[in-house]
Amino acid sequence: NGSKSTSGTVNMIYIRVTVANNQLGLPVHAQIIIGHVDSSENIEPAPGTVQAESYGLYTGVGNQVVVSPLAPASTGCVGGSSQNILATKTLPFGTTGVITDTANGSITASERTASGQSTISGLNLFGGLIKADKVVTSANSYINSMGSGGSTSVTLINATIGGVAQSQHPAPNTTITVPGLGYATINEPTHVLDSTSAIQGVYAMDI
Repeated sequence: NGSKSTSGTVNMIYIRVTVANNQLGLPVHAQIIIGHVDSSENIEPAPGTVQAESYGLYTGVGNQVVVSPLAPASTGCVGGSSQNILATKTLPFGTTGVITDTANGSITASERTASGQSTISGLNLFGGLIKADKVVTSANSYINSMGSGGSTSVTLINATIGGVAQSQHPAPNTTITVPGLGYATINEPTHVLDSTSAIQGVYAMDI
């Protein structure tokens, strides 16, 4: 801990191999770490702040979290990059394949940029009511002396809802009925752009 920084780290189990010719055939000085976490904060002067975040899937009822955000990735307020990958996930209402999330942010003397992307493979929800080979969602924003801007995009590969094939590049705020369940809004974006901020966000599917 210091006046402008603080950090902490912990390993749940830290195994060091010290026995030569051991029964597992591991070399001396080999290390096995199980359950590692770390965190840090630094106070740094910067011409503004950035934030980027992404996650694969979240479920909630009102204020109650049912499934916490899967494979979340985020940056600190002064930028940086983050990636999180989650293997096949079984949920109470379906399954997913690999989820990959990334977040990136950058601050220079002339521009601030932020971007996030989430990719889900093998999406299969509600007994096949909602399926897709791949769902790719991205958002990018920037602000500089010329103004602010950015973009969002959603790409669906071989996606079906209630057995009906969906467009690979759905129009913003496309509403699809999910038989026996409710409805889904596909490609649901958020755009806030002015002289001091640039916010771009998007949900691939809001069920």
